[in-house]
Amino acid sequence: MVDFLVAQTLGILLRQRRWSARGDLPRICDPACGAGVFLQSVLAGLCRWMARGLGPKAAPGWLAERLPGCLFGVDVDPTAVRAARAGLRQSAVRWDPACAGLDLTANIVEGNSLVASGDGLTPWRPVRFRERFPGGDEPGRFDLVVGNPPYVDSAEMARSEPELRRYLAERYDTAAGNWDLFCPFVERASQLLAADGRLGLIVPNKLLSAAYAAKTRRLLAALDLELLRDYSRVRLFDAAVYPLVLIARRRARPRTRRTLRVEVAVGSLDDCRIELRRTLPSAQAARTAQTGWSVLFAPSVVVRPGGDGPRLRGLGELARIVGAATVADAYTLRPLVRECAHDPDELCHRLVNTGTLDPYRTLWGRRRLRYLRGAYEHPCVAAEALERAMPGRAVQARAPKIVVAGLARRLECVLDEGGLLAGKSTSLVLAPAGRHAADVAGETRGAAMQSLEQSLDLALLLALLNSAAASAMLRHQFGGLTLSGGYLRIGPPQLRELKIPDPATVPSALKRRLRKASAALTKLGAEGAVLTDERWLAGESQIDGPAWSLFGLEPPSRA
Repeated sequence: MVDFLVAQTLGILLRQRRWSARGDLPRICDPACGAGVFLQSVLAGLCRWMARGLGPKAAPGWLAERLPGCLFGVDVDPTAVRAARAGLRQSAVRWDPACAGLDLTANIVEGNSLVASGDGLTPWRPVRFRERFPGGDEPGRFDLVVGNPPYVDSAEMARSEPELRRYLAERYDTAAGNWDLFCPFVERASQLLAADGRLGLIVPNKLLSAAYAAKTRRLLAALDLELLRDYSRVRLFDAAVYPLVLIARRRARPRTRRTLRVEVAVGSLDDCRIELRRTLPSAQAARTAQTGWSVLFAPSVVVRPGGDGPRLRGLGELARIVGAATVADAYTLRPLVRECAHDPDELCHRLVNTGTLDPYRTLWGRRRLRYLRGAYEHPCVAAEALERAMPGRAVQARAPKIVVAGLARRLECVLDEGGLLAGKSTSLVLAPAGRHAADVAGETRGAAMQSLEQSLDLALLLALLNSAAASAMLRHQFGGLTLSGGYLRIGPPQLRELKIPDPATVPSALKRRLRKASAALTKLGAEGAVLTDERWLAGESQIDGPAWSLFGLEPPSRA
């Protein structure tokens, strides 16, 4: 990925007539350089280009004289800074022996690129780029900014550096909501670009869809965004964060017509190929920046021309969508989880998670639940203990709801009349605010369910969400979230935006048919029927047949 990114950005830059092997060189910076991997790749590309221009008789010192005015880096880790200086020097010596005594102290410096306002915040080691890196037409700015910003999520940063997080939230427009550290780094990198400068970064592919990254997407769309290449389907040793390569340009003179390349890489890092490649008007990135860029990667579906069918609405317009548990909730819940020695009753909540959900049924008691390094056959939480420790989650556990798996190849949704406790990485579809049936004093569970269905038709929603058409729509809207193995990350942001038929516009007779088929599948699931059972397949076909029309899509067999 590093060599690809450098080849794309540096190659285009060097083809501009402004630069020559014997004349001016571009100024290039990595504001979070670590041990200098990007800078060494840039150096190799520069040297190959210069060697071709200078020819075999280049005088000794051809690189040593010019490198100090060309490559720059910053990092907060002093050990990494020393390694970057040494590594860059060793790489340079292979091209020009005169670089053996090269002093790169002024080129690779220790500090925090994000703290650069001159506030004098000594503990955070501010870097004043105009003073540290003078020269060029715009001191402190660069013709190329490359790198791999640190991935530090909100929970970790709030725990380890709360004061720095508050400072960055005040200073950077992109540090909004539940932001990850890469967001202000993207903003800072864009600020460091000279006129017509290029930006090449490897960031988490959460950029495509995370609600907190909307301002970062808008910032990039305001530049000349040229490439988004998603590596989430490439087999990696450490897949905690899936990478995305982005390339953008700050144009001195804006163009009216611009294009964006969208690519999806598959395979392995040693054998990587492009499975999807599209060229889109870059204006699409601006139009979809608020809701997310996953739609740019989505597989094509055949959308039927307009007609008299139900109109589509975002699920979030119809229901309240919440995450079942935060990371903090998960750790609070951990000491409360027990093996249930008897059939659960109202005094005990069954615990489920993504791994124990299938369409229409839970696998509680049939598949082992893994939870924070523990494993349970029949995991339960006492209702009284949950009420004391997490009263808000206790209300959700009692509420009628739909529980949605957060990692699956298709939508996997289960109807719960009240009693299930959903764990981390699941989402809940609940009654809209102001009509929470489980909170109505004196209502039995059955009465609460009946009351709730008057304002939110859960049985109908269950049928629609578990249909093949809904999963096709999900991939159409959020295909960029696809991970290795075809799995999708499905959370509240995606569910709120998922377009489904407005139940109010579905014909009454069809509603009854869909509810009946949904109830039959739920009953089969409770009885332990397998998904290949003829009765199961027949029930799904009764839902899938009309669902394609309701969603305004053509089924694959007719596409």
